[in-house]
Amino acid sequence: LAAAESWSRERGHQRICLGVAVDNPDARRLYQRLGYAPTGELSTVTYEYVDAEGVARTATETDEMLVKVL
Repeated sequence: LAAAESWSRERGHQRICLGVAVDNPDARRLYQRLGYAPTGELSTVTYEYVDAEGVARTATETDEMLVKVL
């Protein structure tokens, strides 16, 4: 994250955003400790993948966008 923030700052960006799964409170706490604030903006995506046994599966995830002022 520090490298992405530095890269963005060097290019003149004033803020950076990331998405965190609504069912991942540990990641949310980490990002908030690093200065990211919740926006209340949710996005849901559905995608297909092949699991370790070779079975095609479909997953749906909902994320909340977090933002940090650089």
